[in-house]
Amino acid sequence: MNLSIAILEFINIAEAYFILDKIIKTFKVDILKAQKICPGKFLTVFSGNTSEILDLINKFGNISVQIKSSYVTGISNETLNAISKIKNSKNIDNIGIIEVKNAVNSFIIADTLLKNFEIDILKLDFATGLFGKAVIFINGALSDITNAVNFSTDIVGPDKIINTQIISSPCDELKSLLS
Repeated sequence: MNLSIAILEFINIAEAYFILDKIIKTFKVDILKAQKICPGKFLTVFSGNTSEILDLINKFGNISVQIKSSYVTGISNETLNAISKIKNSKNIDNIGIIEVKNAVNSFIIADTLLKNFEIDILKLDFATGLFGKAVIFINGALSDITNAVNFSTDIVGPDKIINTQIISSPCDELKSLLS
């Protein structure tokens, strides 16, 4: 089975729950995330086979201008683990940080970077209080991290990236926050 994800970001929480109910009743998908990401915004992430995900996006992704939607086909297991908050147990050598304007683009960037660079995703952060933004934390050799961080703007465009940083040989206290 070719696994894919659908990402829907709502600016109306009541509508999000209403559509979430419709999606669960209509499609054979698993809910990876369904949470408020800031006051007034709600994020849902679903996984399933590609045909179900594409049908879901076609039916619900464009029914309102208040919904941002996207999908990623052939998603890597590491990206799914990062979404599900399964911690990566690898040693942290260097950290790349990519701050993105919305959670939808964070999934696209993370999966593309994993497929093109020798990196690990440490964390995808789109928690409450980030006002819809997302932060991607990556790990790897300094050259891979540098290339991946620089390439992130090519994936979604520089206007979708808020900031990027590279931390070479981070201190143990910082590593413990991300492992």
